[in-house]
Amino acid sequence: MGRLVGIDLGSGRTPSAISLLNEDLSVIEVGYFSDVEEVRDFVSPGDMVAVDAPLTLPPRGKRWRKAEEMLFKMGVAAYSPSLANMRNLHRKAKRLAETLKLSGVEVYEVYPHATFHVLWKRVNHREGLGPKKSLKGLGQRITVLAAHLKDFDVVKVLLLPLPVSLDDALDSLAAALTLHFVRTGRAKALGGVLWVPNP
Repeated sequence: MGRLVGIDLGSGRTPSAISLLNEDLSVIEVGYFSDVEEVRDFVSPGDMVAVDAPLTLPPRGKRWRKAEEMLFKMGVAAYSPSLANMRNLHRKAKRLAETLKLSGVEVYEVYPHATFHVLWKRVNHREGLGPKKSLKGLGQRITVLAAHLKDFDVVKVLLLPLPVSLDDALDSLAAALTLHFVRTGRAKALGGVLWVPNP
C-alpha cells in the first residue's frame, strides 16, 4: 500500500505544510512546499493524498455546501467556501489535484479541525477542543496525534527548520491521519466531498 500524505495548503504565496505517514502510522517526514508543482517531489504513485482546502464550491448563489451544513450539526465551525480567500484556496487545491491526477494519485478533501474534533471527543468527551493557535488547543491536538501515530514526538517537529507554523504542521499530520480512517473504512464523506473520521 502507498503512503498517507497530508497537506495543509497555504493561501497565496504562503508555504504549505506536508506530512507523510507509513502504513503503520509512523511519521516519515514533515516538510513544506512553496509551489503546487513541487508536491510531486513528495508524492509517488499509489500514495493517498489529503488536502485541507475545498475541492468543490457551493452552488451558485449559496454560501454553504452540504458538507459545511453537516459539520455544523456535528458542532464543528467552518469557513464558507464562497469567501474570496477560500475561493483562492479552492483554485490552488484544484490545481494540486489535477497535477497529482496526472501521476495517478487521488486527492481527498479533508478538514483537520473536524478530525481533531472527532478524535478529541474520544480522548476527552467532557472538554471542548480549544483554538488551534492557543496553548490549550495545541496541547489537545498533540495529545490526539500522540494517541494515534506511532512513536510521535512533537519535539522533533518543533526542531524542524520549517517556514510554516506548528499548528499548520499538526494540521498536515491530521490530514494524513484522516486518510488512515478512509483506508480502513472508518470515515465518511460529508456531502459526498469532505472526509472525516467515523471511528
